[in-house]
Amino acid sequence: MGKNKGKRNVATYNAVLHGLQSHWLHLLHTKQSKERQKIVFVAHEVMNGSDYPVFRSDVKGLGSGRNWILRDGKAELTVGPEWIEVMMEMLTDGMRYDARQRNTTKDGKMRIRYTPRDVEDRQKKGKTDKKGRQLTDLMRETIDLRPDHSRVLQYLLENGRKSELLPVLAEIQAEEIRLFEEVHPGRRILSNGEHTDSGQYHFDHWHSGIEEIEVHDHGAIVADGPEGEEILKSGKTKKVRKRHLFRIYGVGDGMASFDRHRSALREAGLDAKSIMGHTIKKLASNTKSAKKQNGEFPRDLRLWRAIDKFVDQKLRELDPGLCDKARTEYVQWLEAGYDLQKLGIKEETLEQSKHKRRKKELEDLKAAVRVVMELILAIPGVIFLLKASETLWNKIDELLTMVAPKVDPDVQPKKRRRSQPPVKKSPGPQIE
Repeated sequence: MGKNKGKRNVATYNAVLHGLQSHWLHLLHTKQSKERQKIVFVAHEVMNGSDYPVFRSDVKGLGSGRNWILRDGKAELTVGPEWIEVMMEMLTDGMRYDARQRNTTKDGKMRIRYTPRDVEDRQKKGKTDKKGRQLTDLMRETIDLRPDHSRVLQYLLENGRKSELLPVLAEIQAEEIRLFEEVHPGRRILSNGEHTDSGQYHFDHWHSGIEEIEVHDHGAIVADGPEGEEILKSGKTKKVRKRHLFRIYGVGDGMASFDRHRSALREAGLDAKSIMGHTIKKLASNTKSAKKQNGEFPRDLRLWRAIDKFVDQKLRELDPGLCDKARTEYVQWLEAGYDLQKLGIKEETLEQSKHKRRKKELEDLKAAVRVVMELILAIPGVIFLLKASETLWNKIDELLTMVAPKVDPDVQPKKRRRSQPPVKKSPGPQIE
C-alpha cells in the first residue's frame, strides 16, 4: 500500500483504477483503509490516529459511484471500462508539452524556441528537487462535503428523497468544477468520479494544465530591457502545448479541516475560539504565513469555504430542518472532541518548543558543514592527502556520514563502488 496522498495526487494507472468505485482495486483499497487508514482519500477530521470516532455518514444509498468525462464544458456520464480507457488516454496525453526556451545564438543573441518536453524530464533528482518529477500533468483533486452536509444526504436518502437530491448533487458537482478552475487559473477539469463509500460524500476532480494555443514569437530574437523582455526581431506563429503548473498555495488539508470546524461552530452561534483554543491561533498563523509566502489568500480555504456556502444553501432549499439537525449533531461532536482533547492541535510545552528549535539549528549546521566539506574535497589532491592517514580519513568519513541529508526510506540507496572516494553528495543547504 502506498503512502497516503491526501486530497490530491498525480494520475497513475492504479490511481485511475481506484477512481472507479466499482473496480476491484478500489474495493481492495477500501478494505485496507478500514484496517490501516492509508487510503488515497482520508477524512482529515481526527488528529494523529486518535481513538475519537470519526463523524461519518452512510450515503451508499446513492449507488456505487458514477463517473463523467467533460466534453465542451458538459459532464457526460461514462461507464466503467470506457471511463478507464479515456482516462488512460488523458494520462498519456498529459506526459508532454512544449517548453518556451531562450537559447543563445552563436553571435550572442537570445532566440525564443518552443520545444517538446516530457513532464518527467528527468528521473534523477536535481539539487533543488525535494521529490522526483511527476510522470504526467494529469492530477486528481478530491473535494469532500463538510461532514454535516454528508449527514444531510444520509437523512434525505433515509426519507426516500433520492430523486430530489440527484439534481442538487449535479449542481454541486458543476459548482465545484467552476470554483476549482477559478481558484486555480490555467487548470481545467477533464473528468469526475463520485465516491459514496468513504463516510464522506466526495468527488474526484481530474485536471490538467496543458492546453493548445497559438504563439507568435517562435524563433524571435529578444533582449532584456528595463520593462522586461523586448522583441528585437519578430518570430513565427506556431501551435504549441502550453503547460500551467499546478500550485497548491494553501494551508493544507488538516488546517482546512480545522477551518471547517470553525465555520460550523460559528454558524451554530458558538464561540469557536473558546472551544478550539490553540487550534484557532495556529489556523490564523498558518493562514497569515501562507498568504505572505504565496502573495494571495490560501487557495484551499477559498475553495472549501465557497463550496460549503453553496452546498449549505442548496441543501437548505430542500430541507432546512434536516440541515439544522445534522449541523447540531456535528457541532456536538466537535464540542466533545475538543473538550476531550481528541481534536485539534495541542499547544507545545516550553520543552517541546526548545527541542524543535535545537533540531532546526542542528539541521542548519549539518547543511552548512556539508557545503564546506564538499568545497574542501573538491580541491585537487586533497582526497589523496587525507587518505594518506587512515585515522584522519576515517574521521572524515564519520563526519560525512553524520551530516548526510535524510534519505527517503522508500528509496533504496545505491551501493558505492570501492574505487570511488566515499564522498556523500549533497544538494547543499536547504530546508528538508
